[in-house]
Formats: sequence, structure tokens, C-alpha cells
Amino acid sequence: RSLSPIDEAGAAKIDAAASPIGADETWTICVYLVGADLEDMNENDLSYLTRLETKDAADAIKKDRNDKIMSQLWSFTDDLKANGLEMPSYFYYPVKPVASSTAVTDDVVVAEIPGAASTDIGEMTSGVWSDKVQIVIQTGGARRWSNQLINPNRTQRFLYKDGQFSEIENLPLQPSYEPETLAEFLEYCRDNYPSDHRMLVLWNHGGGAFGYGNDSIIGGSMSLKDIREALSSVYSPDINKPAFDIIGFDACLMSSLEVTHALDGFASYYTLSEEVEPGDGWDYGPWLQAMTDDPTLSAPQIGRAIADSYMDFYMTQNVNLDILSNDVTFAVLDAKKCAELYDAYCDLARAQLIRAADDISVLSEIGRCSDKSTHYCSFIYDVYNTVDLANYVDHMVDSFPEECSRVKNLIGEAVLYHRENGSLSDSEGISVYLPARIRDFSGMGYFLEYVNDIAEDDTIRALYYYKVAGCLNDELKKHLATLTDVKPKTLNTTLFRQFSRLAPEIVEDGFSIPVGEELQSLMQGYEMETCVYDRDNLTITYYGRENTLRLDGEGNLVGSFDGQWICLDGVPLAVEVASSSASSVEYRAKVLCDGKESYLVFDCDRDTCEFSSNGIREIPDPNTDGINYLTVSRSMTAIKDGSKIIPVYVVDDLKTNQRTEKNGETV
Repeated sequence: RSLSPIDEAGAAKIDAAASPIGADETWTICVYLVGADLEDMNENDLSYLTRLETKDAADAIKKDRNDKIMSQLWSFTDDLKANGLEMPSYFYYPVKPVASSTAVTDDVVVAEIPGAASTDIGEMTSGVWSDKVQIVIQTGGARRWSNQLINPNRTQRFLYKDGQFSEIENLPLQPSYEPETLAEFLEYCRDNYPSDHRMLVLWNHGGGAFGYGNDSIIGGSMSLKDIREALSSVYSPDINKPAFDIIGFDACLMSSLEVTHALDGFASYYTLSEEVEPGDGWDYGPWLQAMTDDPTLSAPQIGRAIADSYMDFYMTQNVNLDILSNDVTFAVLDAKKCAELYDAYCDLARAQLIRAADDISVLSEIGRCSDKSTHYCSFIYDVYNTVDLANYVDHMVDSFPEECSRVKNLIGEAVLYHRENGSLSDSEGISVYLPARIRDFSGMGYFLEYVNDIAEDDTIRALYYYKVAGCLNDELKKHLATLTDVKPKTLNTTLFRQFSRLAPEIVEDGFSIPVGEELQSLMQGYEMETCVYDRDNLTITYYGRENTLRLDGEGNLVGSFDGQWICLDGVPLAVEVASSSASSVEYRAKVLCDGKESYLVFDCDRDTCEFSSNGIREIPDPNTDGINYLTVSRSMTAIKDGSKIIPVYVVDDLKTNQRTEKNGETV
């Protein structure tokens, strides 16, 4: 716990909120367990009949998602053209450069690893819990299960009570991503396993504002609206008497403002993580044992037990597995206060939009404040664009003191308890989607999905659209007109084009470029890219980007470089900053790890300048289920002894005008 201290203030809030229950009162814990690739490890035990039965549905999901993305993209580009703007040129870079050489590695023998879902079932059934606690589990969505009682071709339900684990329902295979399937499970639990208190655990991948779950048999996932639809079909939302004492997600990125808004009225408390959860997910045994040792524990006290067991599990791993660093978060939230917090954030967005209409530099300030905040899912941050809400308003408070102070105060009331560690130590329990950095088609797809399908507040939609597009479309201009008489300005891109043609002044330790006052107000950030120019072969090899540029106070953008770069055992890496905080910087570098395209993820401590490896993440495939990144959000693995790591560089050939990839030396 020295790596992740107990939240003493939060513990006091938990105790204040606690209202012990009677020792004879009962609990039903409903676990909707969608195994996906976390369970099947991409192995397939489906029968041939099941594969045929699900093929058409899987193909339709992919087609519908791609059609939807393209429709939204064409509408967005039409809006830009109507305002004299166009897509940034980097959207037209090759998606995947042609490899100039092929890595040759020895065959890697991978031992069979138990599926994460089966492992967690093992934890749920690892002890004889209180006879006042019953656990109902529904399985599905995976093509193989390590637990031999579970058939991937069927949807099954199990009961664990009094130390006995038994099958209670065996149904035809149901698509686990459909709201109806979740609703039927909730209805089954309600009608067949009544109790004084109820908890719902949703197990699988998570994407925060972008939904939950991935069915690896068919390929679909649930939006937040789907989850609310499922809950609403069984229970009426009532914030004063909700259906569940606790709703928890054993899934990544779900402690977000959008998630709590979608769940409003269905629970008293939420147990969630802002950051990506490692594949092992929650540690179920300790908190179930706590409920057994003290059956009078209240819902917030159980929430704290879940948080502490989760954090302690990964802090223990960090100590015992010094080759793997788990930077994790967990929070217990008060549902009533989360509803107030959502309204307060909408008020902040309204103030920002009104001022941005008169002064477009407000949009850049939003981006700068977002960049300074703690990021989540940092290895694909420019897709998810998820930041800690408290950090963000701390940076924004000077410009919007009243609105930001209200948001910050409500965060303190809504977040009852939170713990975190490492590069995430500034986290305060709840995040928000804020599209500050969009660099590729995947990020654009997620942004368009957010403003068209997810955001329910028109002011947030307009603010985010304005931030990304630099203009407003006709629909959003009409909404702005209901808030202010000021006509919105369109971003002046001429200043950026003029800047791009300026020649830097070379000085002894670097360079300097003058930046006008107006352009400074419009700049969100700046990075320096380092490369090697081969005069003989006329090639440029890129070693990555660093955020070391600065404004010198006299209107000049300055940079320095001492010729040193980040290397792995003496071999240069092509790095980029994934996330940064006051205490550390997280980098990623594209590599081949035992032949698989991956990111090597590592941290640098700002005070000591010491580097430490966090592990390996396989690179998301943008062609999987459209642009669905949920399937990789829990894929961090430790570097194995004997692994072969080959840095990968992007190379421009000036003779042929081709961009390719080149492999470096093997480490």
C-alpha cells in the first residue's frame, strides 16, 4: 500500500455514508460475464453449426458500423467545405507503410493460459461465503472457455451459494451485446433470486463513453444507451430507491461522467476504474470474504473493499514482478452526486461555448488544459481522448472560476473513495471524454460517434464540434443562437500556413522560430520530431517526437537538442509521448516483440530521469469490428525473459517519394 496509499479522506466519507445493514439481510450479486478474447485468447472451440448460424449477424454488424462511420464522415467533410476548411493533411498519410524488410524470429511457444473470465469465476467460488450471499453468473461471448463446465455454443447461467457451484439454465446461444440479452438476465435474477440488496457486475472490455463489452463470437458491443435500455426494460429509474445498491464494471475506463449519466437512477453507488484494467480485473475473493466476515457491511463499505482488494492485488504484483508496472485506478462513486456533477459540467460547457463564439482561442485553451491533465488509455489516447475531470477543471479554473469551482466541489462529493498509483497519482476518481487530440481516422470515427450518437447535451455537442472542426454547422449554429447573439467565428488557418513556411533561426544549442501573439493564442501544443538524414542514400529515418519545445516569453518557439536519444540497450527507439504528468512521462515505441507488432510502453521519472518498462501492448487493428479498440484495452503483458525486441522506424525515401517501415537491430 506504500505504492498506492489509502485514501484517508475517502475512508472518512465512506464511514459517514455507511448505514450498516441487518446481519440477516441478503445479497444477490448478478454477474453478466462476457468472456470475449479475454477468455478465449483468440482460440475457437465453436461448433461448425454455431459458426454458420452467427456468420450473417457478424457480417451485418461490420457492414452497419462501416456504413455509419462513412455517412458521418461525409457529413462532417461537407460541413468543413461549407466553411472554407478541409481535413488536415495528416489524415491522408498511408495507414500502414509498406515494410522494407521482414523480421525473422524463432518460433515462440506460448503456454496455454487460463482465460481471465474463468479465472475470475474461480475467485468468486474460491471460498464458502456467507449464506446471505448468492452469486448468479451468465456466460457468453467467448469462442472458448477454460472452465470445462462452460460451453461456448450456449448461453448458460450458474449459481454459487453455500460453497456449491451449479448450472441453473442452459439456453440457445444469445448475442451478449444485445440489450435484450442483458435485460433477460436481469429479469431472471429479479424473479428467481430476490434479496434485500442487489449488486450488478458487468464483466468484459470497457470503452468509457463508447460503451462496454465485446462479443468475440459475433463482434458487437453495447453502447451506454443500450445498457440503459436494458436496465429500463426491467426496472424504473428512481434515484431515491434504485434497483441496485451497487453497479460495478469489471472493465476498462468506465469511471467516466458519461457512464454515470447513463446509469442514473439505477444504483446508489458505482465501483469503477478510470484507467485501463489489467487482464486479471477485480480480485473477487477478498471482498466476498469481507462480506462474509461482517454481514452488516453497507454498500459503500463493500465498494471500498472492492477498491482496496483491486489496488492491493496490483500493488503486490508491482512488488513481486519488477518487470511489469501496473499503473491503475479505482473509485467508489455516489450516484446522486454524479447526477449533479453531470449538470455542472454541462453548465461549464455552456459558458465555454458562449465565450468561444466571441474568442475562438478558448477552444485552444480547452485543448491545452486537457493536454496537461492525466490521460487514460494513453497508448491510444488520441482515439479515446479521456482525461481526469478534476485535473482538467483545475487547469481551467482561472478562466471559468465559478463553473470550474462548482464542478470541482461536486467531484469531491461524488467520489467517495479513490486510489491510484504511479503516473496516475494525480487522478481524482472520474473522467470525461474531451476531444483534444485527433490524429487519425480512428480518432475521427470516435469523435463523430460521440457528437452524433453519445452526447445528449446539445451544448456539449456544439462545443466539441467547434473544438475539432474550427466551425459550426447550421444545426449547431441554431443551438448557439439560443444561448447568445454573438455569431461564431471560423478558425483562421492562414496563420498556421504562414508559420509552416518560416525558416527557424539556428543557434548554438538548438533553434528559434518567432510566433505572433494571435497564433500563440490558437496553438494547443507543439512537439519536436527527431530524425536522421542520410545524405548518401537520401533517406530520412524518424526517431519520434518529444514535447520539449517551449515559448521563451519573447514570442519565440525554441527547442534544444544535445544529440542524445532514448535507446534500448544502445539501440534507438522511435518514441512518442503517450501521457505526461507533473511527476512522470509515459512513452510508447513501436517494435516487433517476438514477431508481433506491438508498443513498448515505459515511463520516465521527471525528478530522477530514470526509465522503467511498463510492458508490451499489441497494436490495435483498426480493421477489427470497424474501428473497435475495446478488444485490446486490457492487453498489457510483461516482457518475457528471452523475448526479441526489434525497434521499427518510419523512413522517407527522397528518391522515390515513398514512405516505408524499417526494422532496427534486435535486442
